[in-house]
Amino acid sequence: MVHSRERQTTASVKFYMLCFIAQVIILVGNILLQWSLGDSFKQATHHSLNYFIGIFMVITVVIGVVAFRRANAGR
Repeated sequence: MVHSRERQTTASVKFYMLCFIAQVIILVGNILLQWSLGDSFKQATHHSLNYFIGIFMVITVVIGVVAFRRANAGR
């Protein structure tokens, strides 16, 4: 029982880390795209990209809180 719970928490923490890494990659990619393509790209997609990144950050924070609570409940 203890081992399966530990496995579950490590899986959720790994999932959170993957989401965090993906979020960082998306943010860096967004900045690089805006740098390379300039103002026309910025005006066209800036709002939609920021909206998507905002939603993604909220989801990542929620997953992190859930993973943290599970890890604490396991101990």
